[in-house]
Amino acid sequence: MSDPLSILKGEIKRLGFVSNEKISLLAHFTENVEKIAVAVSCLDDYDNDEEKRNYLRSLISPPGTFLET
Repeated sequence: MSDPLSILKGEIKRLGFVSNEKISLLAHFTENVEKIAVAVSCLDDYDNDEEKRNYLRSLISPPGTFLET
């Protein structure tokens, strides 16, 4: 089984984030290493890729400004 960081990086790549979103997500998890395993676990709770993208985007959006696409 892969480690949580490898899983998370694979999901970020697979979900098709644009460059600035990838950078923001990786920076977020670099600064919050303890949240990686929690994020990976939460991704398993979503039924489709759109929900997963929205969840990850919510982590890098200022509070109250995230809008679903």
